Amino acid sequence: MEGVNEPVTVEIKILEAFKYTSTLQIVQKPELTQWMTNPSMLVRVYHDASTAEVVSYQGHRNLKPRYAKPNPEMYHSDEKMQVNQFLGEWLTLCLRSGISEKAPVLTSN
Repeated sequence: MEGVNEPVTVEIKILEAFKYTSTLQIVQKPELTQWMTNPSMLVRVYHDASTAEVVSYQGHRNLKPRYAKPNPEMYHSDEKMQVNQFLGEWLTLCLRSGISEKAPVLTSN
């Protein structure tokens, strides 16, 4: 089985960087599709507000703040909030248990 003995890593790539916002791609590797779908999301970071929001999760884009129940996509009524909460929990877990392969280079404009 491919990927079974590989360490699980979370890769964060900066796709766009502007004065007030950045767009990040966050992906967990290796792909463990036999058991689950690995988390994958695009996140927009708002520097001036010190906040971030998920703009795409597992390929689902433009999540609305609220959904009627039932809905054709079968989203939870608070799908966007749940995805953003998952991002916070996922990153918190990474900070608590993770080890960086290399120190990131942080710059300030």
